[in-house]
Amino acid sequence: MKKKARNQERDERIGDSKSGMKIRRENRNIGAPTMFAASNIDLVDDNEELLQRAIPQLIGFFRPTTINFTDLIRMKQIFDRNDYFYTDLILRKIGSVCEEILIQCKWKEELINCTSIFEETYTLEGLCCSFNYFDRSRQNSEPTRTTSTGWHSGLMLTLNPMVERIQHSSIHALGIKVHIHNPFEYPAYGTSSNIASPGYTYFFQILATQQINTEKVRDLTSDERHCVFADEYFLTYHKYYYFSNCMVENYARYLYKSCGCVFFYHTFSDKPKCNITDIPCIQTFFKDYGSMRSNIYCPARCDEVKYRVRTTSTKLNNVSKALIEE
Repeated sequence: MKKKARNQERDERIGDSKSGMKIRRENRNIGAPTMFAASNIDLVDDNEELLQRAIPQLIGFFRPTTINFTDLIRMKQIFDRNDYFYTDLILRKIGSVCEEILIQCKWKEELINCTSIFEETYTLEGLCCSFNYFDRSRQNSEPTRTTSTGWHSGLMLTLNPMVERIQHSSIHALGIKVHIHNPFEYPAYGTSSNIASPGYTYFFQILATQQINTEKVRDLTSDERHCVFADEYFLTYHKYYYFSNCMVENYARYLYKSCGCVFFYHTFSDKPKCNITDIPCIQTFFKDYGSMRSNIYCPARCDEVKYRVRTTSTKLNNVSKALIEE
């Protein structure tokens, strides 16, 4: 490549995708919530020592952690005084946004404005950058497709993983998590994922397999065939039935029953969103969810496209980092 990296130590390229068949559906969700130092936010009357101690506790929105309720209340008061009333806004301020992570984008070897093909989305792992993903607001749109295979017909990205800022993350690894999933499927619960570590070039080969069933299978009961057809099982918020969509809707439903709110990343839901002072209840919910999950019925789909991802990587040397194309 020919671009001189703006930050040679932190830029990386996430590779090109291809499939052994026509790629009809290819998604990438890139990123994870990162909790940054308080100095990354401009606050009035701030208590930096408190925020340094309390901000990492925001990971409590994503997984079990140790919290101090007094710290959370005082932190919320500081944010309220600075007009940071919404959790998603707070995490955007202290985390990485797509404009910072996405340095360069190519589609079919053509340079393209990253913001024209990526959208910021909220998932179980925080703020992500999504390509070709159609959430509830875009479910009547058509996915981007390519008619050939090979790296030249796919998506090529140059990324900055922002390693100098990362303090806490919902993933237990350094790097950027990449999800490959159906465009209408929520990126979680069994969707294929890979970790792209800083300092490497990655090539993701996406292999799609379409699973179909005959009409004779439809004559069986769902219990006998261990799956449902899309026109047999309907969800409250998502237009298309997928296992992941079903699981996330049930997750939100049980959270609302437990805490009277849903996560900020449950953007499909019309229920109130949880705020910082709800984290103690959320932590209790995490402990109890295992027993609740046994009551959830989310069967597999009888007809769907499944993805396998083959990954190869090459470590970047200093020359490679300096030659990333402009």
